[in-house]
Amino acid sequence: MQLSPSGNQLALSIPVDSARTRIGVLDLQSMQVRANTQLRGAQETFGSFMWVNDRYLLLSLASTEGGFAQARPTGELATLDVETGRLTYAFGYRGGSSTVSRIKGPVAEAAAAFPIARMPDDNSVLIRVARFGAQDGSEIRVLDVASGRSRRVSSAPIPNANFVVDHAGDVRLAFGGASFEEHVVYVREDKRWRVLEDRKTSNRTLMPLLFARDNRHVYARTTRKDKPDAIVRIDLDNGKEEVVYAGDVADPGPLVIPSFDQRDLAAVLVEDGIPALHWLDSGSAEARLVASMQPQLPGHVVLPVSASEDGQRVLLLAQSDRNDGDYYLFDRTAMKAHMVMSRRPWLDIEALAPMRPIALTSRDGLDLHGYLTLPTASEATPPLVVMPHGGPHGIRDRWGFDPLVQALATRGFAVLQINFRGSGGYGQDFIEIGYRQWGRSMQDDVTDATRWAIESGQVDGNRVALFGASYGGYATLMGAAREPDLYRCAISYVGVSDLPLMHKDGDISDNRYGRSYLDRILGNDLDELRANSPSHLAARIKAKVFLVHGAKDVRVPLKQAEVMRDALRQVGNEAQWYVESDEAHGFVKPSANEELFRRVDTFLRECFEATSASAG
Repeated sequence: MQLSPSGNQLALSIPVDSARTRIGVLDLQSMQVRANTQLRGAQETFGSFMWVNDRYLLLSLASTEGGFAQARPTGELATLDVETGRLTYAFGYRGGSSTVSRIKGPVAEAAAAFPIARMPDDNSVLIRVARFGAQDGSEIRVLDVASGRSRRVSSAPIPNANFVVDHAGDVRLAFGGASFEEHVVYVREDKRWRVLEDRKTSNRTLMPLLFARDNRHVYARTTRKDKPDAIVRIDLDNGKEEVVYAGDVADPGPLVIPSFDQRDLAAVLVEDGIPALHWLDSGSAEARLVASMQPQLPGHVVLPVSASEDGQRVLLLAQSDRNDGDYYLFDRTAMKAHMVMSRRPWLDIEALAPMRPIALTSRDGLDLHGYLTLPTASEATPPLVVMPHGGPHGIRDRWGFDPLVQALATRGFAVLQINFRGSGGYGQDFIEIGYRQWGRSMQDDVTDATRWAIESGQVDGNRVALFGASYGGYATLMGAAREPDLYRCAISYVGVSDLPLMHKDGDISDNRYGRSYLDRILGNDLDELRANSPSHLAARIKAKVFLVHGAKDVRVPLKQAEVMRDALRQVGNEAQWYVESDEAHGFVKPSANEELFRRVDTFLRECFEATSASAG
């Protein structure tokens, strides 16, 4: 949801089916729907959206075609006129195709566009335009959403750059890199780009966030040696910087909270265990508003997500480990709040299981953090499902509502999630010590967390399973191979099984960035890769195995599951097999997900029942 600039309207994305959404606009005075639109194509949908002014919304188009569970941006833009309800093609390679609108749009361009920011001019937004096949960076343009016409403002200094715009609407900072190893920050002065900082020489990664109110200072996230990331405030005139937030355990979260007028930084989300907001000024209007709401929503994290331009109306989101989120509208003039909508109103929060932060020390002395979810009503020591996350590098498990965790917990299974080395959230060094450690120390961390949970006496050590997707599927199979007597069953969902194949098959190796990423995190020593591939270690696996995949997966192609199935079959371990012909890297259709979980539930119960019978 996003409030319009005046605060009188609310735009929201609404699920239509398994992958598509429609965009609606609600008048907050009358509570009537002003506009409601969706795309015609079965695989066409909307991605992000932003208010240009109270009349126009700029929508990014997306598609579910291809190999991913989530719709991916196509680089096309459309404009929704709230007054007329008309949807008009604004930019893209189809040039106003009737799949979007019957109104003739602008001339087709072999390029993709991505919104950057609203402009002070009433009908304009800044966009980044990348020409298909171009290697020389991209353009920055001003797009008039009413006419669809755009004009060039500048060129970007690097391909696929990210930008930060100051409060006058000028693009002042660009950052990014053409390969995994590169990261450069540029500042624009006198219509020219100069390097502000290069990771190769500074030995840190600087990620600009937003400008301070004076338009001279910029807030940025920075990595630190042997420490979690910090938020700094940099003076662009003289290069001096000050630390505004630095934690001892965890990085600042990916979310920063701007002031109500969007002209400064108000707070940083801290994810050390249960998330909390760190306010730069605890006496600010933003801090006082959240503090007034917090006692009414115990157990929830309250986050400001949108505000009117004058800051008098604020949209808040209250979330917890058992609540996916409730939206509240706070009127600062009347000093009153009311609930607007709940994301999942059908959930019985009291029937769901709390997620408890945990901490432990690995065998080599590394501090590890994660979460343990115990069933609310079950046997004294329930069976345990260990769920290593996907990614894996830079991705982490977080405290909050997780439908799969709750689906398992409400059926009597405890769930363990551990942020093993290589995960995000605990500093750049914590990420990098996971490089070339697939199947090694990264796997040891999962094992150590499993043994910690068992030794705590809260779960049944004789009934332990692994269940993960993508890299988590790899860690599932590798855990079963390295610890054959610890895990009774293993479920690999769209998982990797053969590391040499990662360099050959799938979309990661299709471009320079992806190839440099694989070389850095996996290496290219074939003997080393084979030694850490579950498909080459099938003879060690005693656990019952369930392999789940999407036939259209291009990130981890089906061949990865087939190689693992065949390797297990050769040693007499016949894996259960479930392939969805119309799904890809993560299932999209509700029917496919329902069938997946039904089979997972059945598989786990049969596996643990067999274990209990054997023990008896």
